Amino acid sequence: MLLTFLVFLASDMLRPAVNTWLSKMAGDEQGFIAGMSSAYMSLGNVTGPVLAGLLFEQDVDFPYMCAGIVLLACFVLSFVPRKEPRGTSQKGDS
Repeated sequence: MLLTFLVFLASDMLRPAVNTWLSKMAGDEQGFIAGMSSAYMSLGNVTGPVLAGLLFEQDVDFPYMCAGIVLLACFVLSFVPRKEPRGTSQKGDS
């Protein structure tokens, strides 16, 4: 129960930060980005439990192993440098 509390607490703290970050990066497309973010979050809220249930039927440990793999992949991807969009300049450039 404590672990569940910590997961939901972290999730509730992360969502506003991600939405703020997306909003700042969107510029003039804030409405579109907010809508896409909400759509993908809803899609994950529907498909996640369904997939976890199917995996759970196969083996009790499969949902946890898959979640660990996804988290590890996201962790690795967070270190991949992103390309700057064309037409943007770095601070200090003329």
